Amino acid sequence: MQFNLSGGAIQDQVGPVAVSQQVWNAEPIRPPAAAGAPPVLPFVTWSQQIQLTWIMTSSAPGLPMDNYAFTVPLGTLNWSLYKINAMQYVIE
Repeated sequence: MQFNLSGGAIQDQVGPVAVSQQVWNAEPIRPPAAAGAPPVLPFVTWSQQIQLTWIMTSSAPGLPMDNYAFTVPLGTLNWSLYKINAMQYVIE
């Protein structure tokens, strides 16, 4: 599923994290740090830059229609994945 607007909210879906069983098994269990504790090294991190783009069409009688693209940056989301046990992970 791609980004879509539903009920006034932007929806997105992230697929499962694909790593080999050997890599997953070698990764130590490192849950996210508790509040005030030193940071924990996540299994993987990534950033997602979000922007909103739309097309507006102008028209006037007797004139050709023109399309104008507008883009507004919405910021960057930073994600970290932590292995919490042998079978599961959490994303923060």
